[in-house]
Amino acid sequence: MQQAAVVCDVGSIMKVGLTGDSRPRCVYTAEPARSEIATSADDEPGCHKDDLERRMSRVFNKDLRTASEDRNVLLAQAVWSKVEAAAAAEVVFEEFGVHGLHIASTALMSLYASGRTTGMIFESGHRTTRAVPIYEGYPVPNSTVHSASGGRDLSAHLKSVLAQKHEGTFDDAGVRSVKENHAYVALDYREAVAKGSELDSEYELPDGSVVALGTELFRAPEALFDPPSAYGTSTGMHTLLMSSVGRCDNDWISDVYANFVLCGGTTKLQGFRARLEREVRALAPPSARVDVVPAHSDPDSPLAAGTCLAAWCGGSILSAFPWEPMWMTRSRYDEEGGSALSTDMT
Repeated sequence: MQQAAVVCDVGSIMKVGLTGDSRPRCVYTAEPARSEIATSADDEPGCHKDDLERRMSRVFNKDLRTASEDRNVLLAQAVWSKVEAAAAAEVVFEEFGVHGLHIASTALMSLYASGRTTGMIFESGHRTTRAVPIYEGYPVPNSTVHSASGGRDLSAHLKSVLAQKHEGTFDDAGVRSVKENHAYVALDYREAVAKGSELDSEYELPDGSVVALGTELFRAPEALFDPPSAYGTSTGMHTLLMSSVGRCDNDWISDVYANFVLCGGTTKLQGFRARLEREVRALAPPSARVDVVPAHSDPDSPLAAGTCLAAWCGGSILSAFPWEPMWMTRSRYDEEGGSALSTDMT
């Protein structure tokens, strides 16, 4: 009997577990082999061959403490190129001798985890933001929209905004803490600005001193919807999302409006979901039923702001299906090589 497959989301936060688990057994911030890992045109951290080999060694020897030879392995990341998929196959088959391999898109896995096969994944991570429409289990590349802007751009902007009032007060760790625990997206920006100092709150610094934080807590995140000139993109989140919607086929566009699923740390900001839904409703046809829902996350994660587990959970679900053709086996790899792996995903 085939043992449970190893399921790995190999993003900047690594999630590792086995088929049938309700949540990953191990979740941790990956320590890349380089200071900046980029394997795709959109600069999303990905699966360099040397980095994957190091990660998989930890998976089998430390995280799961299991032999690799009898296991199937499902690897999920945001974007796979043919070269990356082939490199992944070489690592898991040549270095670890696994039984089978499946390459998965985090967008598709996240949609599966939400119980859907058709909808729109809106994924905003550390480096990039993507809107990925999926129809009956297949991502639609021609309708997918990317932006080279993500959480790191928001952090840089928040640091700049905080420095206007508290110059030299917040280091990078402090900025991250403010972003993840105090910053929020205003539902109505003008109304929030009008309230001004009414919204001030106190923030305790590591040295015990206290500073007052006010409008900067929502002025910085407003860049997600109305980016300033110095921001990493000129396109607001809602505009990017609707650009993707506009490329979808009219025959199933109503299913897209009714099934927006949010993934990634940036989408977890307080108020983000409500604001995005409001902006989309303003741009959508009056007859459209708009529903924006968060993906599965772990509120008890030791990592700040919780961790999005949707892609991993979707991989756990998919790997349980008794459908052998989904796996590239060792024998097929020996005959055809890693280039035969399917990458018909966004």
